[in-house]
Amino acid sequence: MTIRDRATGSQGITSVNNGVITMTKRTIRFSHNVYLFHNIEGFSEEVVDISTIPFWIITILFMIGVIISSSNLTLGWTLTILAISGTIWNFSKPRYYGLLLTFNSGNKFLFVTNDKSGTKNVISVIYEFFETETEEDLSIQILITNSSIRVNNIYRGFVGGNVFGDVVKGVDTDDK
Repeated sequence: MTIRDRATGSQGITSVNNGVITMTKRTIRFSHNVYLFHNIEGFSEEVVDISTIPFWIITILFMIGVIISSSNLTLGWTLTILAISGTIWNFSKPRYYGLLLTFNSGNKFLFVTNDKSGTKNVISVIYEFFETETEEDLSIQILITNSSIRVNNIYRGFVGGNVFGDVVKGVDTDDK
């Protein structure tokens, strides 16, 4: 899903829900994407704007509902209740936040959650990881769901993964 960038107004941010980000001093991986760590231009907290019902539509629904209710009570009350429901939605809609990763290539990925304090905590951990000048191989794993964002693990040393395919292709297995 691509959403509108609030700063520039352009359609350039890719939204990612329920993911895992793995960062090492050399790479950052999530979904099917792998980027070099030094290509990160920035990371920040972003507020995700959930669409609201325009006020003029609510006003028109309310006025038409009041006018029609004198001749057709059911339709008039239905439109009035829709207008009231739209107003309630605009004031009580859920707030979503996200970790916005921006890369030198211009790609932007927003990891969406409704955990504001968790987002701030993860940003501080990423900042510390970014600023750490150690020769040790460190990596962090960030787990993101709709309801939470947290640093899942901090690893020291080599981080392995799953190997798929014919790993030993071309190896002579004949005993001679």
